[in-house]
Amino acid sequence: MSALFATEYSRALQLGIEKINNNTGTAVAFHSVLDGFLRLDQNKIEKIIEAAGLDQTILAEEIPPEIHTPLDFVKGLLFSLKHGKALQLMVRSADTFRWMKEYACYDQLRLGGTSANMASTLCQLGLSKVIVYANPLTRQLAELFPPVDNLYVFTERDGARRLSHPQQAWKNEGIFAVHWIFDFPAGLCVKVGDEVFTTPRANRFIAAWNPINNQLELDPTFTKGVLEHARGISHFLLSGYHIISESYPDGTTFEDYIKPTVKFVDQLKAANQQIKIHLELASIASSALRKYLVQQVLPRVDSVGINEIELAVLLNDLGEDGIAQDIMDNKIESFFEGAVRVVEKTKISRFHGHNLGYYLVITDKAYASPEEVKNGLFFAATVAAARTKDGYLTQQNWRNGLNVPIKERDLREMARLDNYLQAKGYQKRGDLSWESAHHWIVAIPARVVDQPVLTVGLGDIISASAFLTT
Repeated sequence: MSALFATEYSRALQLGIEKINNNTGTAVAFHSVLDGFLRLDQNKIEKIIEAAGLDQTILAEEIPPEIHTPLDFVKGLLFSLKHGKALQLMVRSADTFRWMKEYACYDQLRLGGTSANMASTLCQLGLSKVIVYANPLTRQLAELFPPVDNLYVFTERDGARRLSHPQQAWKNEGIFAVHWIFDFPAGLCVKVGDEVFTTPRANRFIAAWNPINNQLELDPTFTKGVLEHARGISHFLLSGYHIISESYPDGTTFEDYIKPTVKFVDQLKAANQQIKIHLELASIASSALRKYLVQQVLPRVDSVGINEIELAVLLNDLGEDGIAQDIMDNKIESFFEGAVRVVEKTKISRFHGHNLGYYLVITDKAYASPEEVKNGLFFAATVAAARTKDGYLTQQNWRNGLNVPIKERDLREMARLDNYLQAKGYQKRGDLSWESAHHWIVAIPARVVDQPVLTVGLGDIISASAFLTT
């Protein structure tokens, strides 16, 4: 059955390239960082557990909102391992940061953060101009950006702003923020006290130490530069809210640091009424912060990207607890119903959900045709598979994602969703697309790599490449 998609995938790649060639410019903000990468094995996990002095009580089904202690860290790690779920938590304690450096330190530093992940993907696809936010841009961070001639940051001299490659624009040296990426394979045996479990799928747990950007203070060189170049920017991708705290010792709260970004988005839309804006939600600890984003940011953007855990948490905020639990149990019907609830309650024009094995998009009919949405998702699946298989993307290798086969289990999920939607009264409008009164629904099977080299940042890559080519 997967052979039926071969022609559609090839066509989607060609149409995606055409969209990219017509793109006047894309900007991504506000989160670029150094990722400390550690590939977990049984021995490393046992050493971490031993250092924390923990027993089986750690496996309670509880995710701490943030990491303040080594116990919080290991709880988050073991939840991610046990359920095979991607999870990110912010590290707020300097003592715990030092403990992690001693007992769970990374093996290598890589380029990371939502914005950098997106930018380093998009610049390899042939866009004429990709502008990325990186603050602070130290030498250590700048050197990890791809050495390509279409990737830029804004620099300022004598009050004038110009575009420069990150490697020619860094200031100062040092590591001021590290997001630990604990990558793990499927089938890893983990023993905690008397309990033993096996990781159900490859994924990653992220523990992020980022005090320098904890208040998301916007670099005026970037914001002024983007506004000056707004007419030459067709797409803007927004992220970074997950590094903000709910409150601060000086009496300020998250509202004080989200409001400047809201003002910037309003100014950007005023400067270019045709610009399309996407929000990548990421794992946000605070319910109050998430609700504020739903009220203040989502009405200002065209599109939102979200994974299954982020969707479940958001649904809890919206009073949809039952659907949230079913999503955690990997029910595709519940993923769809959760997406519908978000669209209904936020009025977002484009909802993009990504889960292992499939991607699902709901759009206003005026936003794009179902064929355009499907082509964008096929394009994204190809790019994501290539990056997962090789661990990196170049201008030469991203098409190799076509060599990753679609799994029969994921085709069965599509058939299951099709049966569910038609039973609910949705009209089928071709393979993998359905229609309601006001929306198109499109879902595709992903290209899942059995032995991934790198999984972190995949959601960012999927969202960005689909958004740009829809």
